[in-house]
Amino acid sequence: MITCPRCGTLVPPGVPVCPNCHQPIPQIGAGTAAGPNNPAQSATSGKMVPASGPAPVFSPPAAPVFSPPSTPAPTGPTCYLHPGDPAVARCAGCGRYICQDCCDAYGVSAGEYGGRQLCYDCTTQLVSNNVETLKRQRTTIILSLSLTGAGFLVGLIIGLVSGLGVLSILWALIGACFWMFIKDVGRTMVETLKSGLREGLVGAIVTFIVFSIVAIGKALVHAVIKIVTYTVHLIQTASFIASDTESLRRIHDYMEYTLTRAKYRGVDLETLMSQNSVLASNSFAIDVRTQGEAQAEQNFRNIFRTVNEHGEIITSFAT
Repeated sequence: MITCPRCGTLVPPGVPVCPNCHQPIPQIGAGTAAGPNNPAQSATSGKMVPASGPAPVFSPPAAPVFSPPSTPAPTGPTCYLHPGDPAVARCAGCGRYICQDCCDAYGVSAGEYGGRQLCYDCTTQLVSNNVETLKRQRTTIILSLSLTGAGFLVGLIIGLVSGLGVLSILWALIGACFWMFIKDVGRTMVETLKSGLREGLVGAIVTFIVFSIVAIGKALVHAVIKIVTYTVHLIQTASFIASDTESLRRIHDYMEYTLTRAKYRGVDLETLMSQNSVLASNSFAIDVRTQGEAQAEQNFRNIFRTVNEHGEIITSFAT
């Protein structure tokens, strides 16, 4: 019998595993050294004698370790914003290298850089310029409307004092566009003098009357158009400023989203949003989680369409 080196149970020769503790049993004659707990048969006497040497220790084979394949680093120029991605173009604004994602994500469709590749920084600068232009235009509109309103009030008072009654509104409108009226009156006087030299006094009087009526008519029409146009644009401007400011925030969120995903490649979005405070309130990450990545990308593209529309309106108003 052979004694189990772990629990001491006597095991018949030839049984490979202890029936009690399942420890592998060293077999006599199989090259296993005898130990004090493993009686072995003496080669000279044939009697069972205590074996000498330490009992064998069973070591299970080591588990294989999986190493995921590493992504080879780009060998050429890389994106200034995403250093792990190869560059495919240079920004038309600053000349820095940008990757395919930046090429697809940023840029404008109108103006000096319309349809050209732009980086994140140059794109946000253009949108910021839109916001600043809108704010300046809002100040100009408020000032112009204030002067127009003051002229309207002065003209109305003059008409009422003159006893014109309802016709005082005509004087109010003339006052609202006072400088244009003065310019047209000056032109009327010049045409009257020319007519007087050519056709005499009667011709001069007729010319003065006709040009005065035209000047008053133009002033009235211009005053109405100006008040309506400026009022509408003032309302639009407030909306555009809020919209473009929100667009700047969403563009910044997209940039942060791409940087975070690149830094933690292989980590799912839910984990990042629960553990990363930057993405917890990130508008693009929220769109991806609630609407899917394709719809989130479409929402992001719509931002630039809106910004471009605002830019065209800004240019039109300035003109």
